[in-house]
Amino acid sequence: MRKFTVGLVAAAAALLAVSPAIAERPNTINGEIWLDVNEDGVRQAEEPPLAGVVVGLPGKPANATTDERGRYRFTGLADGTYEIGFNQPVGHGLTVPGRDSDVDWLRSGRHTVTVQHGSRQRVDAGYRKANHDRSVGIVEADRATIAVGERVTFKVFYGNVGNVADQIQLDARWGTGLKLESITGNVHHVWDNEVTTLLGAVAPSSAEPNFVLATFVATASGELSVDFSSPAGIEGDSNPANNAYRGHVTVLG
Repeated sequence: MRKFTVGLVAAAAALLAVSPAIAERPNTINGEIWLDVNEDGVRQAEEPPLAGVVVGLPGKPANATTDERGRYRFTGLADGTYEIGFNQPVGHGLTVPGRDSDVDWLRSGRHTVTVQHGSRQRVDAGYRKANHDRSVGIVEADRATIAVGERVTFKVFYGNVGNVADQIQLDARWGTGLKLESITGNVHHVWDNEVTTLLGAVAPSSAEPNFVLATFVATASGELSVDFSSPAGIEGDSNPANNAYRGHVTVLG
């Protein structure tokens, strides 16, 4: 019995001695990128790989670039959680997440993965030919008439009927008599009577309406307006008529 007990203790000690070495084994993250021709998130045999796509990983001195077979690879990684960044080549956007495409387009090409104990994690991404079609739509004011010193909030609807998740830029310009108090979104620039807001990744053909709320304080009386727009050909629809709308409010003295 004593020999058996000593044997168990020795075996346990040996396992404890090995465990740190296991934890220190380097990890690997790799995957393949391809052109999802039918945009279903499933890779068919006839769908080609995409070469030259840049994939980034924080903490690595250099990015990886996919080869002629669409493959990329990061090796020698310490245990931990990493956020991979998938660059979107000109004319392409991420496809829908599906059986073979792991990257969510609403995270702007980022994907989080955890590796440990010498593991190998595979992250694949499908891309599709991008059809950009974003626009600013109807503008609604919560009040048609206000007094000097009161507030009016405009609800600006915007859409994305393209086939890829896109960032939308919304510009607002107004004359004297109104002062911007707040606007939703990631405000990029603010001047005396102009603001540029970036709205983040907007899902394509979204069933839910997207809108921005912009609140102004009236500083003078009159028939006042705010022009909302999204630059045509850059962040908006190819038809300039779909990229601008004016919100009106009457301010009583």
